[in-house]
Amino acid sequence: MNWLKKIIRTFFYVLSGSILSTAIFITIFWPGLTFPITIVWQVIIMSAITSCGILFFYSKREISKKQMKVRLVLHYTYINVIVLGVAILCHWIDPTNLVQVVSMIFLVAAVYISVNLAMFNHEKRTADHINQRLRSKYPDEKKEE
Repeated sequence: MNWLKKIIRTFFYVLSGSILSTAIFITIFWPGLTFPITIVWQVIIMSAITSCGILFFYSKREISKKQMKVRLVLHYTYINVIVLGVAILCHWIDPTNLVQVVSMIFLVAAVYISVNLAMFNHEKRTADHINQRLRSKYPDEKKEE
């Protein structure tokens, strides 16, 4: 069940980043544009699909550094394929316009980094909280160094 919470948390981080990126993209390429509500739903659906990519990191066993690097590359590729595919399919970008495509890839990278940092900080705070509670529960235990 923990992985489901992680997907939901990731979804909200991705959705926030996607909305911000959408605002930036539209401001740069189509200032003054008004658009139908369907675009908001497209962004929500795209965010949900990309959030499921967190399952690339799911494993019942501990994974090696090499495996983690491979999964990071696969995950980032998955995100780009989904976002660029949806952007082309929904006519958010003109695939022949290199500036739009590169800008979209840059925004994807920015959201990807931001979401990963937010997730890392959340998990670090959780681990710190658990460690603090363990230290308070077992204060007499000596550290092994």
